[in-house]
Amino acid sequence: SSGINAEWPLRPGAKGGSASITCEYVFDSSLSISLAWTLNSNSLTSGLGAATTEGVRKKVIFSTSAAAFSDTGSYQCAATYPGPKTVTATAHTLHVRGTDPATDNHYVTAGTASTVITCIVHGDDPSTITWTNPSGSSLTTSGDFTVGAKAPGTASNSYTSTLTIATLAMGDSGTYTCTGTFSGGTPTTVVQSHVLKVVGEVVMAATSTIVQESFEYRITCTYTKDSSVSVSWKHGSTAFTAAQNSLVTDGTGTSTTSVKVYRVARVTQTDTGSYTCTASYNSGAVQGEGTVSMIVRGTAADVWKYTLAGDTNQVLTCTIHGDDVTTIKWLTPTGTTISSGSGGFTIATKSYTSGTKTTTIEMTIASISTASNGSYTCKAEWDNGIPSEAIQKLHVVIPGSPVVSSGVGITNDLATKGSSFTLTCSFEEYTDHAPTAKWYKYGTELTTSSQIERIPESNNVGKSKYKVTTSTPPDTGLYTCKVTYASTKTVTSSNFKVSVREVSVSPTPKTTLVRGDTTTFTCKSYGEDQTKLEWYHNTTTTPMADAANLVQITPGTLTNGLWESTLKLLTTSASSAGTYKCKATYSNNEKRKKYRLRLCVDTTA
Repeated sequence: SSGINAEWPLRPGAKGGSASITCEYVFDSSLSISLAWTLNSNSLTSGLGAATTEGVRKKVIFSTSAAAFSDTGSYQCAATYPGPKTVTATAHTLHVRGTDPATDNHYVTAGTASTVITCIVHGDDPSTITWTNPSGSSLTTSGDFTVGAKAPGTASNSYTSTLTIATLAMGDSGTYTCTGTFSGGTPTTVVQSHVLKVVGEVVMAATSTIVQESFEYRITCTYTKDSSVSVSWKHGSTAFTAAQNSLVTDGTGTSTTSVKVYRVARVTQTDTGSYTCTASYNSGAVQGEGTVSMIVRGTAADVWKYTLAGDTNQVLTCTIHGDDVTTIKWLTPTGTTISSGSGGFTIATKSYTSGTKTTTIEMTIASISTASNGSYTCKAEWDNGIPSEAIQKLHVVIPGSPVVSSGVGITNDLATKGSSFTLTCSFEEYTDHAPTAKWYKYGTELTTSSQIERIPESNNVGKSKYKVTTSTPPDTGLYTCKVTYASTKTVTSSNFKVSVREVSVSPTPKTTLVRGDTTTFTCKSYGEDQTKLEWYHNTTTTPMADAANLVQITPGTLTNGLWESTLKLLTTSASSAGTYKCKATYSNNEKRKKYRLRLCVDTTA
């Protein structure tokens, strides 16, 4: 009955270590004898080596080279002899000591009221389970830390202890360690590490909550450093554009924090609003965000109001950016404060739009005169914050008439036929607005683009040139330049006179006549300064006049630089032969054109 013996050369071992159990029993090869193993009363077949015989005794060894927590338990071997007779060895317990793998990246959102870290120790009952903080100091129940008492775990042969951390902040991040200590056996201690990452506490800071337009502005976003983190930005509810993201750079952090900096070199009114920095951890499972708001104070760009003397009820609108303005003043071009209802000025009540953070106010000038010309000032003032004021200039411009002058090719309003000449129109022009200049002759617009050249503004003077490369008599005319500002206000130059003088006489195709024929001569004379157009016959010094049944003259008039007159010989006679002349008289000169008429006498008549 005592023919079985069990040897237990075991002591508590660490998880992953090696262990073996030897079962020895009396053996007789002539008898049918069987051996069975159990672990925790369950059949055990794995891990058993081949039996070895030593005389009348036989050995079977259970062994493992990588002990697991599942190997912990009560081991028994039993030999069954004929009869049947079963002999069972005394049960022995194997304890595999160790802990679960380290729990990395235990993410908790900053501001969480509390979090619990659980330490699990496997094996026989440890004498103590203790905790240390990331700096290696022992933890006890104190302040935001509560260390739970050792208690049996839910798994067999396990014991637990909890560490509760209250009011989580970024400074609580780090590796917390629990140690299970055993009395006797090897190993005497087992350790489990827990990496706690308190994330999502995003600290935003800005250079100022109020900033002056065109100044630099910076926003910093500080968050927990982690390899899994991704950072995104929003302006209001809109995600940053690619251009905005290009302005985000890395700042200087610490061993536990990282910093992003958003820098705008010159802020504008569109930069007003809230900015949110979101830090996402563990593929977005944990997020945190911080928000800061900025208000940009300033005004819209200068306004240029083009108007003409005599215009009425002209409105100037002042636009101010930022929070609601405390007071607004209007000043004349000489710096005098304007009072509503006096001097022809009316100032409306200011209007503030909170959504766009824009204040507008209108001032109406009842009647425009030359005295209205100049730069008016709209001055906004705030009771607090910097800047405390902002100024917008509103320029009232009453443009003068353009001036046309001649260049090369014109002398005393005269241009030589076949030569080139240039006319130049000069007018007021300002950098904010390019007026439209057009050329006209006798009120008809000249549209040949190759003849018109626009000269860029210089010293507030714009120019347009009209060029004629080869002048002809029809280029004679009264030229004007019209300049239009702001699409509606047009000013016109005085007429500029150009004369390309020429006198021509054209007869009927029949230049040799017989007595009694009728013929007509036409005289055309170009020149803006003509005073009269006359006909002469042969050497007479007296202009020709109508003669009954003989001569009829149509004197004509000067129209658009052309004077046209006709001479009609009603019935030719011997006295009709000779030279006919057309003489054009100009304000400072005269031109003549001759035509010789031959008359043949019909001798049969």
